[in-house]
Amino acid sequence: MGQIPTLTKLPTAAIVGYVDVTGFSDKEESVWSLPDCVNWKLANPRLLKQPIPCDAAEQFVFDTPIIDEAQLPE
Repeated sequence: MGQIPTLTKLPTAAIVGYVDVTGFSDKEESVWSLPDCVNWKLANPRLLKQPIPCDAAEQFVFDTPIIDEAQLPE
């Protein structure tokens, strides 16, 4: 495991990784859950080889055409 960079060195306005959506719940099951909201269950977080800079309008949830297979981890 590597060191986490200082806050000022972390990438911003970038896609840094991806996860698998494995389910959802409308019940509070975590300290991160908000009442009356649907909470996604996520698994298998993976970092991209390099952050992909983009503005907030380009950070799509399901379909991100700016990512290609060469940017995915092995």
